[in-house]
Amino acid sequence: MKIAINTSCAVAGGAITHLRRLLPELVSRLGSDDIVVIGDAQTREKIQPPSGLEWLETDPIRGGLLGRLWFENVTLRGILESLGADVLFHPANFAAFRSPIPQVILIHNLAPFLPAVTSGESFGQKIRLRILHALTLKSLSVAARTIFISGWGRTQVIPDAAADDARMPVIAFGSEHGAKSSDPSVLSRFGLEKDQFILTVSHLYRYKKIEKLIDSVPLLRGRGIDLPIVIVGEPYDEEYSARMRARAEESGGRILFTGGLPAPALAALMLECRQFVFTSEAENLPITLLEAMACGCAIVTNRACSMPEVCADAVLYADPACAQTYADAIETLESDSEARSSLRRAAIERASDFSWPKNGVETLAVLRNVMEAD
Repeated sequence: MKIAINTSCAVAGGAITHLRRLLPELVSRLGSDDIVVIGDAQTREKIQPPSGLEWLETDPIRGGLLGRLWFENVTLRGILESLGADVLFHPANFAAFRSPIPQVILIHNLAPFLPAVTSGESFGQKIRLRILHALTLKSLSVAARTIFISGWGRTQVIPDAAADDARMPVIAFGSEHGAKSSDPSVLSRFGLEKDQFILTVSHLYRYKKIEKLIDSVPLLRGRGIDLPIVIVGEPYDEEYSARMRARAEESGGRILFTGGLPAPALAALMLECRQFVFTSEAENLPITLLEAMACGCAIVTNRACSMPEVCADAVLYADPACAQTYADAIETLESDSEARSSLRRAAIERASDFSWPKNGVETLAVLRNVMEAD
């Protein structure tokens, strides 16, 4: 069997981490099968594919969503025909609608299915989300299999009564354990001290709700808690990012925006933070939280979306999620070192339930089943 994997959807965040961690697992289990990965040079650099697979390099995709649709439905079709591949793994919300071979898609982005959470988005982003919603639903009938990464996520796209475990399996991501020891140079780079800062990791989109953490800072300072807040993430929504920076300046606290960081630096910060706060309210299965749990962070998050499914009782929930409840939860952990230690232990234990080897085994089984059924 020859498996073609299209990476045009892997532009940032969880999609990159997914392929970076999945590909070595697939290669180690291929046997007589072959993998050809299709993508441009920049994606290859981000994913860092292992030896043992073929990388077919393409030109960069230009023109945003329209450019990507053209590539996946015109250019990709020709590539697949020339490769003689048997099955396409297209880990994206919507299918390659003109694929000449059976394909497996993977639902990453649930924002199009959460209008209450994304109601504050810009007009352009709302239009984009509506298009993605329609494309995703159409893809369910086109794809031979659709992988969901959380049970909660599947219920947002299709009713439980319509779920077909054979055609629409749930295959959770693994937890990335990051660095095994701290790197003091990362702390000194940002003027931080070990166990003396609060960390959040999130690319800056509106549904990430970073303002709820920023707005908790004056409340915390009024209670005598004045720890630096470190926000790691790329400013993908420029208007929202600028607004969050202005809000941070008005808060009176020390709030540091680092931009995106490479995985080793991020893991070092996770290992050394006093608390990890995650405010996003539109997550399918947040790899960021899996990484934080694997690093043994004391975590504060909310009960929105898939968080209870992912974190169980290994975190402290701000409920209902607002600046006040985040401040309350942060204060609770700040005043109780044993509670922080208990959550750290629970987080590591919970993270062990999410395995990239298991993800690789189950993903490869789905691809092989599609080939055998064709």
